[in-house]
Amino acid sequence: MQMEQFNNIGKQVKMMDNHGQRRLTAYTLKSDTKQPAFTQTKLGTYMTFTPEMITELDLLLKFPMKSLRQGLKIHQDAEPEVIKAAKRLFDKGIVTQADGGYLTDLGHDLAEHVQIMQSTLAHPTK
Repeated sequence: MQMEQFNNIGKQVKMMDNHGQRRLTAYTLKSDTKQPAFTQTKLGTYMTFTPEMITELDLLLKFPMKSLRQGLKIHQDAEPEVIKAAKRLFDKGIVTQADGGYLTDLGHDLAEHVQIMQSTLAHPTK
């Protein structure tokens, strides 16, 4: 299958098999929006992770999970993407403070799922 690069931001990208049959249509993320990209296959339409979502997932991985009494403080000299991610997590009710704080009940559940996903994907398959 020919795989085209997703460098046409905001454009429809079609991937064809060797017989010229369309196998996948993807709509790439526009660089000036925070809307996720959607991928359409014969099985349905799927939302992909945006760079902002990935930063949020990475930040959730940094929260200590052994105690509910431990949290994170995102300092103002942190990377701007991390500061924005912490604010988005706060706005979604996942953490208690715009600069980190503690995980809420929802945040704790999400962080557990993110850790499971990360550890599963990090292990090579046989």
